Amino acid sequence: MICVSPLWAAGEVPSDSSVYDQEIGRPPRYYLPQVQLVSTCVQVQQVYGVQGIRPGEFIKPTALATGFGGTYVVDSGNGRIQKIDERGNYLFNFGEFGTLTGRLEQPYGIAADSQLRLYISETLGQRISRFNDKGIFDLSFGSFGSAQGELNHPTALDIDVDGNLWVADTFNDRIQQFSSDGTFKRSVGAYGHSPGFFDKPMGVAVDRHRNIWVADTENHRIQRLNSYGQAELVFGRYGDRVGEFKRPVSVEVDGWGWIYVADAGNQRIQIFDPKLERAGAFAMGFAEPSSVLVDRDLIYVTDAGSHRVFVFRFFRAL
Repeated sequence: MICVSPLWAAGEVPSDSSVYDQEIGRPPRYYLPQVQLVSTCVQVQQVYGVQGIRPGEFIKPTALATGFGGTYVVDSGNGRIQKIDERGNYLFNFGEFGTLTGRLEQPYGIAADSQLRLYISETLGQRISRFNDKGIFDLSFGSFGSAQGELNHPTALDIDVDGNLWVADTFNDRIQQFSSDGTFKRSVGAYGHSPGFFDKPMGVAVDRHRNIWVADTENHRIQRLNSYGQAELVFGRYGDRVGEFKRPVSVEVDGWGWIYVADAGNQRIQIFDPKLERAGAFAMGFAEPSSVLVDRDLIYVTDAGSHRVFVFRFFRAL
């Protein structure tokens, strides 16, 4: 079992802060909470996958979705999706590399809705494809460009409580929202370094309060936007301390409000409590963690660098 350490203690916070909290009406600065020294622990449950092209093997897995009796892993380098059972055993796969409808051109992100449908982003195909839980193609939408509804290197996906799909439109430096049938609804963000602006965001998550969390990758920070798309909280800067990031590529928020970040450049996962009062980081030989997903008390991590999937049990500090 690994217990993560507290994020900050009194007197340890540098003065040149990069945390911004609109709710307290202050300019960007370090947020200095009253830290409680409470341990938060993770325990390895499973590690599966090796580099290869055979069933159950991966080349650069980039994301996953849980549910429907298993885990769907985006096996990006092999251009396919593999379904794995709860014990890590291969069940089936679907998709093959190609530009034709129903094929996958460098899949990256995945999200599952309540109607047993899987949405998959294609970074080279510049589109989103939808399949059912058996891997049968349903529809696709999106095309290359920078106009509303167009995409340039789409990566992470998430589905909100209303069933809308959110897409990290990475090279357009924005997050786009679509209805479940692929109709464009709106976009938030643009290129920049101020709160509410992004530099190649690769991670997006929408919590149960409809807040939009963004892994602002090249700005080395995490942002929280409200349901109107306005920045309310920004934290992180370039560095290797807990609370600092080097190219965060994925963000996740669980039902209790805990925040999880795949800090790819530091080869670790960081965990923050809902009030940013407790936090820590853990690494289990990650080479390039590409996504983090939480399902109840389990943390799933895809590691594109080692071609593996890790599953941890998380013991929240209450």
